[in-house]
Amino acid sequence: MVVLEDRRGFGAVFAEADFPVTRDVADFVAVQLVKIAGFERAGIVLTGSGPAAPESGEILAAVAKALRSLGPATVSYDGIVSVRTAEGNCLATFYPVQFDGCRDGAAVHGPIRAAFQMVDVPHGLQSRGDVAPGYPVQAVAIGKAATVLALGGDVPSGRFAAAGRMVVGRANDALAAAPDDVVEKAVAAVLRRVR
Repeated sequence: MVVLEDRRGFGAVFAEADFPVTRDVADFVAVQLVKIAGFERAGIVLTGSGPAAPESGEILAAVAKALRSLGPATVSYDGIVSVRTAEGNCLATFYPVQFDGCRDGAAVHGPIRAAFQMVDVPHGLQSRGDVAPGYPVQAVAIGKAATVLALGGDVPSGRFAAAGRMVVGRANDALAAAPDDVVEKAVAAVLRRVR
């Protein structure tokens, strides 16, 4: 779990769980973080995979702990984002989220900008009460040097890769799938909004 806040007070959360983050879990955690901590939904990236059962309380507890320990930090980018204390000690890296392994990369300065879009997936008739399928597409830019592109479900290796961009799958919905043309348009739209 990494929480960043820029000089304007815009915060971003990068959380990685050891269980699949379903759409229900992602929506619940995001709503709680918006209500409790004032984050914007677009700045909350929730990923996860593994055999453990979903537990949204674990994510909320980790965010609360990270918020209590916020302090001045420096951010750099070298294929991964490295976050260090003002004294130079490694706090965390992402993606994947780890609490060691900082690299000496280019310093990242500037505001955090985020965009989130839930794309409607074409579907047939549904029963009353069914939730329409959707596909989450999200981009979080940290300064001008690094952008996290977070997509639901599995993302083929190399897909949407670009300089300064980390592509993260299983974000906000571990099981999501959408037609390629729908994803292409949504990715282009969120990346435009964070430039």
